[in-house]
Formats: sequence, C-alpha cells, structure tokens
Amino acid sequence: DGQDVKATCDIDLTVIPDASKTNMINVCSFPSGSPNSNPFDCIVTPGAGFLLISKATTPSITDDAFTFTLNPAATDGSTSFSITGSGSSGLIPVLPGDAPFALTESAAAYWDLTTAACTTNGVASPGTFDGTTGLSGIDIQTGLTTECTFENSYLPPEISVTKTPDPTSVPETGGEVTYTVVVANLSSSSVTLTTLNDDQFGDLNGQGDCSVPQPLAADGEEGNSYTCSFTRTLSGSPDGSHVNVVTATATNLGGSDTKTATATVTFDNVAPEISVTKDASVSSVPETGGDVTYTVTVTNPTTEVLTLTTLGDDQFGDLNGQGDCSVTQTLAANGGNYSCSFTETISGNAGDSHVNIVTATAEDDDGNSDTKTATAT
Repeated sequence: DGQDVKATCDIDLTVIPDASKTNMINVCSFPSGSPNSNPFDCIVTPGAGFLLISKATTPSITDDAFTFTLNPAATDGSTSFSITGSGSSGLIPVLPGDAPFALTESAAAYWDLTTAACTTNGVASPGTFDGTTGLSGIDIQTGLTTECTFENSYLPPEISVTKTPDPTSVPETGGEVTYTVVVANLSSSSVTLTTLNDDQFGDLNGQGDCSVPQPLAADGEEGNSYTCSFTRTLSGSPDGSHVNVVTATATNLGGSDTKTATATVTFDNVAPEISVTKDASVSSVPETGGDVTYTVTVTNPTTEVLTLTTLGDDQFGDLNGQGDCSVTQTLAANGGNYSCSFTETISGNAGDSHVNIVTATAEDDDGNSDTKTATAT
C-alpha cells in the first residue's frame, strides 16, 4: 500500500568490527531500492551525503600513514582521518548544506602529492586541487557518495659525484695516482648507493676501500655522503693526458639517479740525461809511439729508455765503426749503459800530453736529447 514498514531488531555489536561508525546505522534505511530510497529516512543524519577519501601511492606501499583534514567537519564532528598506504577511509557522513568542503593532506615523509580530484557516481565533481596539499570547493550531494582520490609518488633520489686525483700530474714514465670519489645524497629521503663504476678501471666495488651498496641518509643528515679511494699507476706521452669517468647510481622507492664525474691526470716530460766516461788503457807511451785502447761508457740514469744516437771523438772523429763501437744503441732505463773500445797509436815529444774528448748524444721517444763529454789524457 506504499506505507513505510517499521521493523525492530536487536544486533550484538560486539561481533561486528568497528560497529561505532554512524554510516553503518544509516545503511539500514539508505540507500535502498525504489520507490522508498530517501536519504532523509536515515536514522542518525537525515539528508546526509557521504565523502570517501581514497589514497593511491606510486609505488604501492602498506606502511606509511597519510593524514587528511576535513573542513567543515563530518556529522559526528570528526575532522581528521588517516589512511595507511594505498586504500580508503570508508564512508564519512557529511551534511551537504555545509558545502563547500576542503580536504587537505599531510603526506608521510618523503612523499609528494602529485594530483587530487573528486568524482560523484563515477562523474567528475567540484573540487579544485591547489597543486601542493589538497582540494577546496568540494560539493557533497544529498544521498550520494563523493570520492576524492589523492595520488602520491615517492620523492625520487638525487645525488652528486666528485672524483679527485692526487697528484694531478705524474712523470711520463709513470707514477701512482690516488683517486678519491665522493657521492652525496641531495634528496630529502634516504637512498642506497647501488653501483660505482669507472670507465677505465671497471667496477670499483672491492677496489681500494670502495664498497657498494652503501646507505646514504637524507640531505642535511649525518651519513648523507660516502667517500672511498683507490690507487692506480699511470704513464703516457707528455703531449697527452689520462681521463677517466666514474659513474654512481643510487635508488629508493621513487626510482634511481645516476651521476658522473671526470678526473684528468697529465704527464710531465722527463728530460733525457746521460753520463759518459772515457778511460785509456795506459797513462803513457814512449815518445816514439805506442798503442792506447780507449774504452767509452755511456750510462742512462733516468727512468725512461733512451737511444744513443751519436758517439764522436775530437781527435779520431765519428767512433761508429771504430773498434767495436757501433751506434745507434738502446740505453735501458735506471742505469742501462753501453760500452765500446777502440785502439789508436799515440806518439809525441817527451813531456807532452795527448788529450782527446769523446762526445755522446742520446734521445728519448719525444725527440728530446742530452749531450755529454768525457776526456782522456
């Protein structure tokens, strides 16, 4: 006959979790089927509408809490609601006459609110996102549920990398260089340094005192940077340099960041240097003449290989081919030497001396040369 039917029943609320929610009572009479679906039949808040707060996180998490503040308050006076991870608040009864509503979020640490919007029955409804904390101008309609969805993303990592060589130059013949790498976390969330690689020396994990992975605290906190060092021996041409690039990657829930740093070491020219000795087999001969054997020794005291290019005598000319002397000759580094001998017949007036000077020239691989002399009497 179209008349309302009233029924009374007893419910043991102790067996129903969270039974204190007022919308649980409202659902007994609304919503219901036509023709008696009337939100003003609700027992507790006649004519109310409902607000549903939904939370979506990227990546999806379950343990970070987000707090929402509603203004004006819900029908029971509540203004604060919390959602942990991705999920929803459950239905919140509000009075449409209190509209417009504002809903703001206090995001969990390291999370950024990227967007927020509302729908009613699946259709976009009023609610203006301020770009940072939440929505204003939310409209609630009697008997309908308005869902406001907040989407948060975890703050991505940001790091910086430096690489410092010590020293910045070494002799062309070679020298040790110690590289110091510093990775700093510039983001407001903690990150993990996952890889540390060098384009010349490979994976730095286990080289020197370098070790990854490493946790890095948030920017401004103790432990927000990691420093390690490794040593290599470098050599090269003085007209060149050794350039190497370190690459560091750090990650957190928000993704990853990769940065590089370059170090340059130059090579100093090592000037060639030789020493020369010339010894006579005898210190005197009869004035009528006698044979004297001269022994010439050229020594390379430097750390680079040299080439003996000329060997001449002011009295006997070019020594190449005289006795067992022959040039060119390779002079090994660090004391390498070349010796040869030749014999000449010497004569002169009694009391006079025969003085002769040998001259040797050696070059390095850069075309630099050194010339030294030695005298025999």
